[in-house]
Amino acid sequence: MLGRLYAADYSKTEVYRIAPNGKRTVFAAIGDEITGLAFDRDDNLFVCTGPNGGSNGYIVKITPEGELTTFAVNAGQAGLAFDNNGNLFTADYYKISKFTPDAAKSTYAAAEFAEGLAFAPPVHRLQNLSARGLVGSDDNTLIGGFIVSGTAIPNNAIVVRALGPSLPRTATLMPLADPKLELRNSSGVLIAANDNWKDSQKAQLSACGLAPSDAHEAAVFATLPAGAYTAIVRGMSGSTGTALLEAYYLH
Repeated sequence: MLGRLYAADYSKTEVYRIAPNGKRTVFAAIGDEITGLAFDRDDNLFVCTGPNGGSNGYIVKITPEGELTTFAVNAGQAGLAFDNNGNLFTADYYKISKFTPDAAKSTYAAAEFAEGLAFAPPVHRLQNLSARGLVGSDDNTLIGGFIVSGTAIPNNAIVVRALGPSLPRTATLMPLADPKLELRNSSGVLIAANDNWKDSQKAQLSACGLAPSDAHEAAVFATLPAGAYTAIVRGMSGSTGTALLEAYYLH
């Protein structure tokens, strides 16, 4: 679906897909008047119908393969928009409703004849970064700094990892056998520390798919406000070797 334009034909109750060359094909037939379109982060298309669709409008979910299911009824009659957390917002002229990913509905705000919706994009948000270096004894540590900011959510989910045992061993690279990780804010205050990742936050790290492959490697899951941060890698018991420091922003 990426890179193609989708449009709703209000009179024919169909969704069209328009290729970059302008060729138009029918993507889905809804059967009711269409008043809003929006894609979620998994490339599913959500279609809102007008009042003539019954139940004060309803929302249809269409998978990339074209499978249609009803996502919600009594859903509003106008525009759709997704926030950065996967929640769907609908304009219902005199109010704006919020639907969680499992379709739980609540009133988000009152409105004066609202029809279109749009969220401002997040700005200057950390993506992913990595650095590899030699971890020596005492203060000869591996240090990485990063800055987190953005407008979409007040707390940014971040995973920082210190890898060593899983790195390939070669004639010139001796991996750090047991890395220890510290995460500090711009004032040097310790936010979190970890030696073996399974000792804490095992569930969170496994759920996001970023659990290290070796039990002796270190990782931290944290939700951080905007600011500057420093990650420090040391070797347990004064051990030395090459380590890989990584930071991930969780979309």
